[in-house]
Amino acid sequence: MRNKFCSKILELYPKKEEFVDRCSDFLIYAYDCNERERTVFTSQIEGDSDKVFRVINKQKKEIVHICVDGGLLEKGVGGSRFDCMVFDDGKLLLIEFKLNVTSNKEMTLHKRFSDGINQIKEYFLSLKKQFSDSGDNINNYFTNENIISIIGVKKETKIGYKWNTQRNLQREKFREETGSKIDLYCEYEF
Repeated sequence: MRNKFCSKILELYPKKEEFVDRCSDFLIYAYDCNERERTVFTSQIEGDSDKVFRVINKQKKEIVHICVDGGLLEKGVGGSRFDCMVFDDGKLLLIEFKLNVTSNKEMTLHKRFSDGINQIKEYFLSLKKQFSDSGDNINNYFTNENIISIIGVKKETKIGYKWNTQRNLQREKFREETGSKIDLYCEYEF
């Protein structure tokens, strides 16, 4: 399924193959690389090793990364978008990095969470429309339960499990509007 989905994305965004990465290592890092002005997906970290999102690949199967902001779409131009998509044959992750947040006591955590929700929602709904306009449906590749929207944070971030009411309402509204669940993660295991 990952190859069919990747082909569909490249059909929607022709001549963007250079922004597709494939990796089958046990531990893979995804992060926003300022020098390259795009997200990177690799088993070798370049730069600040604290500001990475870890992908644990216990079965060492192929996982695909597609850079969205600075890849499929020009960085900083146009509407909101998330940073990247990471997927295998069963799960699709839509990731927006907020790797500068260090504590849920910071006023910025809520703002960054809200910003991240909006970035993911706006581009995901746009992507679903692009699939529909081309006579396809994103759910032909991944069910809503297997599309997971992620606000990626540093491993040391004290996320906590007691969400305030406003964030819970935002998460529920996001699920109603997109059909996808959303949460904060510092790593994900395939």
